[in-house]
Amino acid sequence: MAGVIGDDIGRVGAYQNMQRLLDFAARERTIVHMSAGGLYRLDGPLVTRSNLWLESEPGAVLRPTEWSAYASGDGQFLGNVFTDGDPNLQVQSGIRFDIEIDGSLIPRATFGIPVSATSNTITLPAAFDGKIRPGVSQLTVFGPTGISRQDRRILTWNAGTRTATINGVWDNIPGPTYLVGEGGNDNAVGFARGAYDIIGRVRAYDFPATWLLGGSGGKAVNMERGCRNFDITVQGERCGWAAFVQGTPGTFPDYSPENQAKGNNREWSRDIRLSVYAKDCECALGIYGITSDMDPSGYGDDSFLYARVQSRNCGHATSRPLSSNRDVKSGVIVLAEASNFSIDLDSVTDFDFNPVWPTASGVSAWFAGAGLSGGIGAVIQGWGNNGSIRARHTDSGVKAPPEPGVSTAFKCDALYNVDRARAMGDDAGPTGVPKNVFNLDMEIAHIGVQPANGLVWQRGIGSSNIDPAGLSMNLKFIIDYAATTIIGTNFAYNNADISVLARPAGNQRARGLYGSAARIKSEMNNLASADGFYNLRGSGSLVLSVLTATAVYDVGTVNGGVEKSFIVTVPGVNPSTKVFVQATYNGARITGVNIEASVTAADTVTVYFFNATGSAKTPAARTWSVTVTTMA
Repeated sequence: MAGVIGDDIGRVGAYQNMQRLLDFAARERTIVHMSAGGLYRLDGPLVTRSNLWLESEPGAVLRPTEWSAYASGDGQFLGNVFTDGDPNLQVQSGIRFDIEIDGSLIPRATFGIPVSATSNTITLPAAFDGKIRPGVSQLTVFGPTGISRQDRRILTWNAGTRTATINGVWDNIPGPTYLVGEGGNDNAVGFARGAYDIIGRVRAYDFPATWLLGGSGGKAVNMERGCRNFDITVQGERCGWAAFVQGTPGTFPDYSPENQAKGNNREWSRDIRLSVYAKDCECALGIYGITSDMDPSGYGDDSFLYARVQSRNCGHATSRPLSSNRDVKSGVIVLAEASNFSIDLDSVTDFDFNPVWPTASGVSAWFAGAGLSGGIGAVIQGWGNNGSIRARHTDSGVKAPPEPGVSTAFKCDALYNVDRARAMGDDAGPTGVPKNVFNLDMEIAHIGVQPANGLVWQRGIGSSNIDPAGLSMNLKFIIDYAATTIIGTNFAYNNADISVLARPAGNQRARGLYGSAARIKSEMNNLASADGFYNLRGSGSLVLSVLTATAVYDVGTVNGGVEKSFIVTVPGVNPSTKVFVQATYNGARITGVNIEASVTAADTVTVYFFNATGSAKTPAARTWSVTVTTMA
């Protein structure tokens, strides 16, 4: 065992000493044990090696102090990915770790609107005072729609004029319609490109997503393309994602014939097992399979993931700069062309959790969700293929009646939003059409305030954007309110099978329905006035309600060929609805007469008594019973 106590006290190059220790331990197959009581402040990233075993005592915390990109790294503090050298060295296995990583000492990203620029300079606003380090700091410039992102290192800096000279020249000179950011993007732990047989436990906090230098960063644990056989327990707090998994078709170049034969050059990620606790993260778990055609394959080689997720106050993503289409939200779980997954989710939002959205002016106007309001986008956001989710989402503190001072505002726009997840990086063809949305099986239980826009909807894409022949899903919702909107905007598919069980508070009867999304939306999209359970899976008309009333009436003498009428009050009937009305009476049969009834006004049924004979009829007073059946 190689023991280490952090005592660097901020020494320059401390990470290089730690790296030498990791290399030695992996080579000699010994354990690196970090003792409590020291400072593990490291000014650069650490690269894993096969057979590395890294463990720590409680209180022994790794504390990166620099962006990895500023120290020749590649977007993670600890992991197997690097861009310089032999790519075969990224094929690593047999790694074990139990660590804690605090990202709060990494400099925070800074954003602003450029003041002015020339071909190789840029003048920055006051927000960058004290942030620029010549020869180290890197800028990312976002332009209007159609202008590609530009990354440049600062060579010189005039603090008095706030003017930086960059390496090279601008492809497009920044102006007042651009956004500039300084900083990097870091994940706490990151694996990809041939990593397999990895078992670990990590607690990581304060790793926000920045979207600078061509990446997002912000993952407590990042498993991108090329990860296999992972068993990871992660606790992520105040991160972009607590856990991120991505797998796609294709292969990495320049791998040896031996690694190719073993499949170590494949870009899929599969056999991933996760236990996730996420708190105050933009997203608890993201499963990605981004391709150019937005077409999840569903093949067994791609992904195959099981995750058990606990989430608190997640799903509010506003850190991503977007040149256009900022009318986007996120979800607690994000599916971006995900394939072959099984997820158990227990999610909660605290009573004082109220998402704050960027304003629609100035620097804030560049970020996802600018100008929006309300709750998070959804509990589940996105789409995929061959997946199952069992979720329970609770809005804490929401009671009936609500407690004093507790917000009764909607906590989420929908329970499931079948839409792109642009706020969390779903960028494969921003105008692409979701395809192969097959075999999705979800059960979502919701305790709290009913969503603003239905239990399921499509927020940003029209119903015509998904080919109905390319969609099949089974959605079950268990809710503690009588939803006034079940199927929301743009979602009306015959092959989306929906079932809803509503258990409203206040000693109300349980109610529900099941059927296709298309039929529910057209015939019974509101459970507020429902009484019982309704089957919309058949082809016949749906009975919405059966109302009855009685009245004693004597029609007196009715001559032959004459009709008389009288009114029976039936509370709840409406002449504008589709109804079947039947009127009957007690006593002996009255021969030779025709009896009809119809709803003629609100709460009113008129009964018509027509004597079809040639002689007068004088029946005795009868008790008349009226039944009104309302049909969809």
